[in-house]
Amino acid sequence: KGCRCVRKKNDKENFGRVILMDKLILRKVDYAKDLLLLYRYMTDADSQYLLSEQFEVNTLQMYERWLNSRFEMGVYHDFFMVETSNGQTIGFTFTYDFSLSNGHCKYTLCLFKEYQKTGFGVAAAIQMMKHLFRIYPLRQIYISVYDYNADSLSANLKGGFEEVGIYPEYRYFNGAYFDLHVLRMTREQFNFLYKKVR
Repeated sequence: KGCRCVRKKNDKENFGRVILMDKLILRKVDYAKDLLLLYRYMTDADSQYLLSEQFEVNTLQMYERWLNSRFEMGVYHDFFMVETSNGQTIGFTFTYDFSLSNGHCKYTLCLFKEYQKTGFGVAAAIQMMKHLFRIYPLRQIYISVYDYNADSLSANLKGGFEEVGIYPEYRYFNGAYFDLHVLRMTREQFNFLYKKVR
């Protein structure tokens, strides 16, 4: 869904080393602790344009009802807050279009602004994909990234995702049309690149 998944410009050895420096935790959503954080991020104009799903909610109560409906309808399959080892919540990640029968899902990773371009996105992405491939018999994981999110597109391609499709001129934004890129990580490719990453 196009949220920013960023990494520092380094090689794959450093790509894995970030996790060992500060192991991240994926935990379930706690509304009392997390709802306001999610609401602020997902309704902020500086982050909403990165999301594939466009929506309009004007109050925290409206957002809570909207989020509850996504969970109740099964739109979001796995939804986690991303937390550092010292308990700092730095973002969230979730799967959608989840299909065990077809062996694939899509996932999104969003980091709060102050934690973007720090290397945390790398660790969180690997942590989430490790969870998905370990818990479920998935064959592949997909992400979608808009053309204007160049940092994310470049980072994910360097991190082992392969581009498998493009929706031309898929979104109108800031006076121009932009493509939507569809990227895939297979189980085999993930294990080859990151199996040794703890």
